[in-house]
Amino acid sequence: MEVSTISFRGKSYPYLSAATLVLGSGAAGLNAAHELKRAGRDVLLLTDTLGAGTSFCAGSDKQTYYKLSIQGEEADSVQELAETFFAGGGMHGDNARVLAALSVRSFMKLVQWGVPFPHNRYGEYVGYKTDHDPRTRATSAGPLTSKFMGEALLRACQEAQVPIREGLKLGAVLTGRVDGVRRAAGLLLFDAEGQAVLASGRQIVLCVGGAAGVYADSVYPLSQQGAMGHALRAGIRGNNLQHWQFGLGSLKVRWNLSGSYQQVLPCYYSTDAQGGDRQEFLGDAFSDYAAMCRGIFLKGYQWPFDPAKTGEGGSSLVDLAVVAQRAQGRRVFLDFRVNPDNRPVRLAEQDPVVADYLRQSGCTQDTPFARLRHMNPDAVEFYRGHGIDLEKEPLEIAVCAQHINGGLDVDAWWRTSLPGCYAAGECAGVFGRYRPGGSALNETQCGSLRAAQHITVHGEECPWEADAFLDCARDDLERELAWYEAGTRSLDGEKPAAILGETRRAMSGHASCQPETGKLRELAVRIQDILDRIRVPGAVSGTSRELAELIEVLYLQQAVLLSLQRAQEADPVSQAVVAELTESEARAYAIPVRPIPREDMWFENVWRDFREGAVFQ
Repeated sequence: MEVSTISFRGKSYPYLSAATLVLGSGAAGLNAAHELKRAGRDVLLLTDTLGAGTSFCAGSDKQTYYKLSIQGEEADSVQELAETFFAGGGMHGDNARVLAALSVRSFMKLVQWGVPFPHNRYGEYVGYKTDHDPRTRATSAGPLTSKFMGEALLRACQEAQVPIREGLKLGAVLTGRVDGVRRAAGLLLFDAEGQAVLASGRQIVLCVGGAAGVYADSVYPLSQQGAMGHALRAGIRGNNLQHWQFGLGSLKVRWNLSGSYQQVLPCYYSTDAQGGDRQEFLGDAFSDYAAMCRGIFLKGYQWPFDPAKTGEGGSSLVDLAVVAQRAQGRRVFLDFRVNPDNRPVRLAEQDPVVADYLRQSGCTQDTPFARLRHMNPDAVEFYRGHGIDLEKEPLEIAVCAQHINGGLDVDAWWRTSLPGCYAAGECAGVFGRYRPGGSALNETQCGSLRAAQHITVHGEECPWEADAFLDCARDDLERELAWYEAGTRSLDGEKPAAILGETRRAMSGHASCQPETGKLRELAVRIQDILDRIRVPGAVSGTSRELAELIEVLYLQQAVLLSLQRAQEADPVSQAVVAELTESEARAYAIPVRPIPREDMWFENVWRDFREGAVFQ
């Protein structure tokens, strides 16, 4: 890593240089940087704030990690796991095979670095069944599994002496031409004071998390803002940006309300905007009391909203009922102090699925709170640690954006469409319509490992010379710096916070779990109008960091809307929807998914290819 200054257009800028830049300090970014450093590569990890993203700040009552089953008598294989991923629809088969093949290696690295995944007395790492999972492949270290992962991988990076620079927010991915090919060259960043910082890298690994800023109703941590929109406007293709996971989340504290929060059968009610006129409303969505309790209970397993579960008795009827209440301007709450319908929960009156689970778990207490405290005391303590006592007060809730299954389009080595640029973690668009719960945590490790492997074998090892970097990235630098400088000099332009408040509310209102076909195009036109306005120098007034967030979110919102519109005409099982978004073009189109590759497994042949490096081609 080199740290110096660089002159451009008569100004001096702080300048960082390394052969490989990793942007992002969550589970994916830390793992990518550690694997590259272990391989002897010149790497620099850049981040805004260590510990601010989803890995460190998000979770649920039993946050899940999904992998190949390695317990007891249950039969499993890489092929079967790949087929499970692929069966969700819209997912490329080579990505599915990699995620299956590297799952055990990646899991065991986390175990080695101290993540406390549970095992029995014989050393078998036990599992359970999660959503969209035909086997018991899921495991958990508790509600903070991803936080434990981040902490373990940070220790690994510190022990390996990975250089880390904090306080840097992405403003643009810089590109240029080398031998006639447009490729990644570096990054424009802004420090805590808003000063521009330039960073160059022969390879860039984007591990910037999911699309955190798109929706108003969201369980993404407030500390996470995301940066995927900057990649899209640099010409990197998006993939399946229409595929999201929406689910019930609390608003005062952004947190997923899955698992035992639902299985203990809390009461749902709504009020008017002032908190009066309390009404229980779920009874209208279900045929009877037992069906309603079963729907609430199944939200624990089937937490993400799923249109396939909105038929008679389906668990996603709960989500739709919540959405309908909020659309009327009412507030919705989850109350653990009283039972649904304010009546005792008698197992004899419950669906056998509900009754058997509560009986086996010893959850026969009188109130949802008592049942939750018995089954998962950590779930109670989480909210208590954030100033909310579930024994005394309800939780205000909404159906929130929780995870994007799409992201940036990557190949089997997690390379994006921009040469020299890779993506891993939630910003890599490797999943399709459905994915087993917890598979995203597996991807943070497998995808970042895969990118690091490719860079180790094929990546250039020498950093850019400063003059060569400026020559390559000159056009992008001039355009981006001029745009940001105009916005920071302006005094009477529109304010970024006001613009984002408007577009985020519109996205949550019309383009979330039930996109309104007639509104998508109208909203896309509105956002395009805003983009046209802010491209006028001085039309927006703000700090460079505020402008960076505004630009990123607007471009990403536009790409999501284009993908949602195009997805209405595509086959969600056999096709993926690709979005291309640059200064001159904005479009989305469907492509056939790549099938699961079939490989020669004859040991002598694979051994030869491994020795000769052919497996890394």
